[in-house]
Amino acid sequence: MGSNNDNEIVGQWLSCDQIDDAIAEIVRWFRDKWTPPGGLPFFSCDSDGRLVGGMDLLTDLADYLPFLHLAGAEDYVRDQVTIALRRFNKGHIIWTPRPRRGLLQFWPRANPFYSTDFLLGLVILHRLDSKLVDGEQLISVTRRILQTYVRDGWMSKEVLYPFRWRLPLSESDSLLFVEMLAEIYYSKGESEFLVASRRLMECWLSHPYTKTWGLVPQLAVLSPIWRNIRRFSDREVSALLYKHNTAFLAGLLALHRIGDGKGRYKEAVHRLIDSVGELLLQDNGLIYFQWFADDVESKAYGITLGSCNYIEVLLDAYEALGRKEDFETALRIADYWIKLQSEATGLVPESPDIPMAWMDHQTDFAVNLHRLYHVTNNADYLTAAVRIVQGQLRYHRTSNGYINCVHAVTGIGKETSIETRYSSLFLKALWLLKHDVGIWDDPDIRWVMKDR
Repeated sequence: MGSNNDNEIVGQWLSCDQIDDAIAEIVRWFRDKWTPPGGLPFFSCDSDGRLVGGMDLLTDLADYLPFLHLAGAEDYVRDQVTIALRRFNKGHIIWTPRPRRGLLQFWPRANPFYSTDFLLGLVILHRLDSKLVDGEQLISVTRRILQTYVRDGWMSKEVLYPFRWRLPLSESDSLLFVEMLAEIYYSKGESEFLVASRRLMECWLSHPYTKTWGLVPQLAVLSPIWRNIRRFSDREVSALLYKHNTAFLAGLLALHRIGDGKGRYKEAVHRLIDSVGELLLQDNGLIYFQWFADDVESKAYGITLGSCNYIEVLLDAYEALGRKEDFETALRIADYWIKLQSEATGLVPESPDIPMAWMDHQTDFAVNLHRLYHVTNNADYLTAAVRIVQGQLRYHRTSNGYINCVHAVTGIGKETSIETRYSSLFLKALWLLKHDVGIWDDPDIRWVMKDR
């Protein structure tokens, strides 16, 4: 368990047995309820435990296996890695799992986004235990992903089959690969991955929108003809904070860590953070998640607790580059949302005007608060984190998993489906509360706790 001071704060709201029982229950759900023989866990079920849809967690390895490993389910994790790699190696591709829409909707297709958490899961497991995922397996999968999607340095938004046509579009959530490729290079020494990482980053750094605003747009249209299609051109003048610009920032920091071009990457990090501060952040700590700027108007909009994941990369930037204002911004964002925390349930609403508490956003915020406690030693952050976890245990939990959404003030269920990965992600917060806050000094744990 944690230090005496940590235990005292946690113990005001939760007992050690409650935390241990919650961890053990989630492990049992995965082993005994959610995973069919020889398969991977299903993606979702209803509150009665009945399977919904046909998706499983192949695309979400990073959302469940590292945390089950920390929870002690080593044999289960080993079997799941074997099944997942067998599935990938059968076709060397992960198909887009959701219903297809839009142009050419009847063609089989693959989107690199659905390989990000698959690869991240392998990267993290390799760090935790190279016997689970060895270096050759990691390198082989990464090479295949790059061969499938890279188009002139960009990651094509989709590849259409059977002709393997890489669409002349790239979505900026592909920047998630920059950090992973840099890490694989850092750990394995394969220079091809550093080259691919830098080249992908340079593509986005050189985009006109990025040069103008300091933020990457949601989409890069790589063919002038396709720019005439409204659904694409609108997204080329819109920037999203989470999974797009947070990935941009994480990638810049990863490349800065390696060494070459440190000044260029440092400058881009500061410009991005300054742009977010100018365009998306208000003085009181409220942060918007989207910036839209075309020839007619420019505006920020969209408020969601999910944007608090920006705290994580702000702290990474502060610890890497030492700029105090980045740390102060992280505190300001956290303090804004803590003020909205319900006295009755401990949960935090999705926005000032939407009193709903979504399971995954509660977990993410609790993890960020725990890290802020590590950095500041301010007990208010740990207290807020523990109260969120207590609220999740009390109001989101059912005998079949944690439901997606409840009313933040009353705790009444509002969206009662269960996504299995949100229960495994909850292991992050539970596991942190079992350990001394100094666990954040462990670089492997930092990788496990990343939200990407």
